[in-house]
Amino acid sequence: MTRGRPERRGGAARAWWIKCDPTAPAHGGWNWPDLFDGYEEGVPYTWSVGTALSQRNAREARPGDPVFGYAAGEGHRHLLALAEVVRGSVFVAGEGPAARRGASPGGFTVDLRPVALLGRPLTLGEVRDAMRGLEPEFFRTRFGSIFKVRGPEFRRLRDAVERANPEVRFPRRWSARSAPARHKKG
Repeated sequence: MTRGRPERRGGAARAWWIKCDPTAPAHGGWNWPDLFDGYEEGVPYTWSVGTALSQRNAREARPGDPVFGYAAGEGHRHLLALAEVVRGSVFVAGEGPAARRGASPGGFTVDLRPVALLGRPLTLGEVRDAMRGLEPEFFRTRFGSIFKVRGPEFRRLRDAVERANPEVRFPRRWSARSAPARHKKG
């Protein structure tokens, strides 16, 4: 086990960058604080179904995987929240609401639980500075909502969040000194 390495064997992600756009009509104004307001322990809080890339990533997500919650759209470019995957590879039928608001085309997504709403969100510029020299999927790919976060990216994001928000208590399994348990593919 590599110290603080949030990756699975074969390079699959162990952490996720999930992007919402509160300005998009299809999202009904949803933003990360809504997860904290609407979450009930034991009741699935299902993220919306996204692009083919997002659905593929959702199928790789495992319980306990860390999530960095980013809000995009005009006036909303901030890393706002931390969450965890409760359940990955959740199939949502194409009829009726897939999440708390809005209809879904159907496909795969994840169930989430809140961890921390950041008292001092990180700006896009601060995230770019933290990712300098790396090429995270969430910067390389414009379309989608669920993106892989690799080992070095995870460590830099976690460190940047911790510097800006020293009061945040990360789950023990997010520790820079210990990696989450390995998950084997299928």
